[in-house]
Amino acid sequence: RGKELYYGGHVGNFKFRLILPVTYHRKLVTYIGRDLAEKSSSPYRNLEDEASVIPPKSTLYGFDEASPGSNIVIVEGPIDQWKLGPGAVATLGAAWTNEQVSKIKELNPNKVIILYDTEEEAQNSAKKLSKQIWFCDCENFQLNGVKDPGELSLEESKEVMERVQKL
Repeated sequence: RGKELYYGGHVGNFKFRLILPVTYHRKLVTYIGRDLAEKSSSPYRNLEDEASVIPPKSTLYGFDEASPGSNIVIVEGPIDQWKLGPGAVATLGAAWTNEQVSKIKELNPNKVIILYDTEEEAQNSAKKLSKQIWFCDCENFQLNGVKDPGELSLEESKEVMERVQKL
């Protein structure tokens, strides 16, 4: 299933950014801009909380593609979620919120796998997140030889998701 993407144009807060819609129960609730020019100090820009139906850090990117009751993989960013596909959700950065934990709980997962980037800050955040997921089995994983799940080839990401669903 394809993703709807938009371009932010040449002016404004989202100039030169790919616009990634964020949905929750099939309704557009906010969006994120991904820098295409690679000139910004921050590759992602979230729509302001006041302009969002649900603030970006209160939802999960990929929520609608996750099957309730299945194994869920939590990653940091939308590109990571794209690579892994349905069953992966992104917290939109290594920092997560209690509202996002509630959204994970809403999916009633069988098991949760946290697959954050390998940097120390991200791994510390993943450990704290795993302690908040008390409602099902939860494990932290790191990929061998890969810093970021977005760096996986499509074949590798398919293998990761196949393994996750067998856990």
